[in-house]
This record gives sequence, C-alpha cells and structure tokens, in this order.
Amino acid sequence: MIINLDIIPLEKKEDLRVMLKKYEQELTGLADPSEYKYLDSYWLKETRHPYFIKVDGEVAGFALVNQHCLVQDGGHNLAEFYVIPAFRKQGVGRTAAFQVFNLFCGNWELRELADNSRARVFWTNVLKDYTQNNFQETVLDTDNWHGPVQTFTTDYVKYDGLS
Repeated sequence: MIINLDIIPLEKKEDLRVMLKKYEQELTGLADPSEYKYLDSYWLKETRHPYFIKVDGEVAGFALVNQHCLVQDGGHNLAEFYVIPAFRKQGVGRTAAFQVFNLFCGNWELRELADNSRARVFWTNVLKDYTQNNFQETVLDTDNWHGPVQTFTTDYVKYDGLS
C-alpha cells in the first residue's frame, strides 16, 4: 500500500468541498452541516496548504495545514484531518499524519474537539510515536477553543515525497 500526499489544485476544490461536508456530517451528526468557511482561503493565502491523502493513487482523505496557532506563537496547525472510513484501521491516518508533520520544520499545534474521544486517542498515539513522547498537551477554555491542544516541534523536514 502506497500512501502519499498530493497538494490539492484549485480545480479539485469541489472534490475537497464534498469531502469536507462528509467530515462535518461525521463530526456533528447533522445531515446538512454548514459550509466550511475557510475553504477558499486555502488557495488565496500562502500560509494555508491543502492536501489530499492518497492510497495507491485513490483519494482516501485530506489534511489542511495553516498557521493559526492558539498556544504558541508561530508554527503550523493541522487544522483539519480526515480519512474516509473505508481506509481507517490500516495505518493510513498515522502514515499520512507523519508525512504532514514532516513537510514543515518548526513548531506544530493540533486540536481535537473535547468530546471526540476517538480523535483524542488517535492523536495521542500518533504524537507519542512521532515525537517519542516529546509533546505537550494543554486544555483550553477560551472564546476561540474548548478542548485539548497538543504542541510539538519538528527539527527538520524529513519528507519531500509530494506528488
């Protein structure tokens, strides 16, 4: 199984929009969740980076990276991350997460909704493996966020296998 990241070109924005809707439906339980308000900014701002997660050439999810950090100044934030259910429990999410973190050196931040226990377990395990347990977790209760925030640092870019 070959897992890689592809930068999402503007002409594939609608494909991402459809996947974001499925992601939001899963998170909220709503049949028709609201539109992802930051979608267009991923092609308008240099600090935002959209990626498809692919398995053997087939789109299996997405990762959205920006620089909107709440705990630390500067760095990258894994804003949204989604693996289609058919590709879960096969190491796709873990491998893709490692690849995303390896794209940019420096400070990283990621957040989960406080009541999303599956995501909390997944990200704790991924970060323990990726950082050799060298990450910090803070629980925020602010106007901007209610829930856990993990922070860590990558020393160098380890992955350049974007296609």
